[in-house]
Amino acid sequence: MTQLTFRQSDQSDSKVTGTLFIGHPAVEAITYFGLTAADPPGYPKVCVLDEDNEPKPAWHRLRNLIREEWTTRQTASTNPAGEVRLRGFCCA
Repeated sequence: MTQLTFRQSDQSDSKVTGTLFIGHPAVEAITYFGLTAADPPGYPKVCVLDEDNEPKPAWHRLRNLIREEWTTRQTASTNPAGEVRLRGFCCA
């Protein structure tokens, strides 16, 4: 899939779909277009920032998903070769 557009009323669907995408091993990245209401016409409007680039409520929801719900917090011990196998998500 190369593009998926959500409207403001689709917030719960976008969370579920985003969670499914981020958990799939073939997904390498998710790119958002139309982050602000000031973006050029023709872009899908995610609009997580207002015209002054100040966070809107959607910004805080998205940040919480990335930094809290989707971030893997795991502790593990290495095997004798000094390796740990882990599949997770980390956001800087």
